[in-house]
Amino acid sequence: MLCGIAPLVGFSQVGINTANPQQLLHISGSPTPFASAPTVGTTSVKVIEPTMTIDGLNTTNNPAHNADPNSIQRVYVSENGDLMLRKGNSNFLLVNEIGTIDENTVGISATGDSYEKVSVVLKSVSFTLDQESIVNVSASVAAKVENFGTTSLTLNQDFEYHSAISFQFTNAPAEMTDLVNKQFSETSFKLLTVQQIIQKTDYTLTSNKNLVLKPGTYTVDLIGSFSGRRDKKTRFGYDDQREYFKIVAIPTNRK
Repeated sequence: MLCGIAPLVGFSQVGINTANPQQLLHISGSPTPFASAPTVGTTSVKVIEPTMTIDGLNTTNNPAHNADPNSIQRVYVSENGDLMLRKGNSNFLLVNEIGTIDENTVGISATGDSYEKVSVVLKSVSFTLDQESIVNVSASVAAKVENFGTTSLTLNQDFEYHSAISFQFTNAPAEMTDLVNKQFSETSFKLLTVQQIIQKTDYTLTSNKNLVLKPGTYTVDLIGSFSGRRDKKTRFGYDDQREYFKIVAIPTNRK
């Protein structure tokens, strides 16, 4: 008599908090409400449950953390499918909300026909990167062209007036000094008067720029400028509802 044993071939699915797993590993559960979710250390980063804890990836057992209870690291997958942390990527996200723009006025007081351009620093902020990052610098500023005096805006000839915002680094690490004292990402509006008809004088100027920056400390200015002729000015920063100055940095994951 010949006996044969057939191998048993099958796949098992594991469910946590569910009796009907839909994948090889299925973790089920109602998400934690955002308002009551715990945070990572003293940071404002929320942990939305259900989640998974791996002891081999925590700050006690894994040297990829910087011995900081607020450390947040990205998990990478190797070619073998292994999960791991990469040393040096501790800066999850830098968001610097500088807030609204203080009201500031810049203009041309001369009454002649000479063309002039004048500028003023509306806001200045410093930030530090601990690794190479893609940095977005953005701003929105309310601007309005007015007379220097208390009278309404009137013009006697056909002129152009330009109001603008731009950014400028005043401090950067040694390997990034080419950025210093060079205005960039200028956004402007033109007030054109034709035959003494004044067009729209109230604008919102919005500008943003993406930069790849090396580690180090930077200082960047938000600059307002006005150009034209004859006793006119631009009033910046008079409407908080339309204004912000923001810096967001995301690591490139290159050492």
